[in-house]
Amino acid sequence: MTIVSYPENSYSGICFHNISFGVDAAHAAAPILTSLRERLTEVILSNIVAGRSVSEAMEVMEIFSLALEGCSLKTLDLSNNSLGRKGVWAYSALLKSQSNLEELYLMNDDITKEAARAVTELIPSTERLKVLHFYFNRIEASPSLEDFCCATSWIGSKGGVALIEALGRCRNLKKLDPSDNMFGMEAGKLMATAFLSNAGLTEVHLGHLNLQAEGAIKVGKALMRCAPSLEVLDMSMNGINPVAAVILAKCVASKQFLTKLNLSGNRLTDTGAFFIGDALADGHDQLTEVDMSGNFIRKDGATCLARAVAGKPRFALLNINDNCISEEGINDVKVIYSGSPSMLGPLDENDPNGEDDEWDEDF
Repeated sequence: MTIVSYPENSYSGICFHNISFGVDAAHAAAPILTSLRERLTEVILSNIVAGRSVSEAMEVMEIFSLALEGCSLKTLDLSNNSLGRKGVWAYSALLKSQSNLEELYLMNDDITKEAARAVTELIPSTERLKVLHFYFNRIEASPSLEDFCCATSWIGSKGGVALIEALGRCRNLKKLDPSDNMFGMEAGKLMATAFLSNAGLTEVHLGHLNLQAEGAIKVGKALMRCAPSLEVLDMSMNGINPVAAVILAKCVASKQFLTKLNLSGNRLTDTGAFFIGDALADGHDQLTEVDMSGNFIRKDGATCLARAVAGKPRFALLNINDNCISEEGINDVKVIYSGSPSMLGPLDENDPNGEDDEWDEDF
């Protein structure tokens, strides 16, 4: 591999992404990195040891770490390297020299509890950290965080509680995505603290957290008191019932900047659909997508939703698939969208006999 340096160029970033380095190639790249490190602010070293043995991968990462030691980075991406604790320590020289990081990406890096502790021990300061992404890991937050994602990280209820408590100490969160973990309703109840501390939230992704109705009610009530500019709300697959839908509908009605709403995979039934439909009917001119699929919704609930969003100036997609809508109901919805059929998602997974489905709960 040949690497050419042009000293007259003022590089501030370098990207080695999906390039698998052996030890010889890493040694060849090291002098170039060292010559640039005083002006580097962004370094991407994602997926750079694919297919290498553990010993070779560790040596390669140590070479890069030493070559970059002392640079003052704003962005560091070490994703897709299966780091674990040993991998984190392989980058110890680099991490120890970072006090100005604003963005840190450790996605798909097998960040266990021990590895996460190593990261916090090695980086001398995270005061300026605004973006921290480490999804597809197994797990403290910084006061300047703006964008936090730990989706699909095998975090249980105890870890979820600790994480939400830590995020409650932040003040600048705009995007929050702890989706697809095992938080449960107890963590959901504590989210009010995190939300109320971060009034500038614009995106909240809480899908597949097992919040259940009680947790969802707490979340809805908290969001009603903050996040006036909320644009994206995802509470899919949380076991939310029609009782919780009353609170969520009040929350949705208050978010006039909402662009995307995802409540799919819950148990809202027609009753919940009525509440959400009524909440969306007035205003919400920024709305582009609504996903209410998989909610045991029947004909009346489906048509209520369809009418509520059909006339929005920016609306692009309504997903009410995988419900219990009768053939008559499907036809009624299609008539509503006859002038703009592309705005209606597929309806191929609806149960044509849904009118008699047992999931119609009394409210």
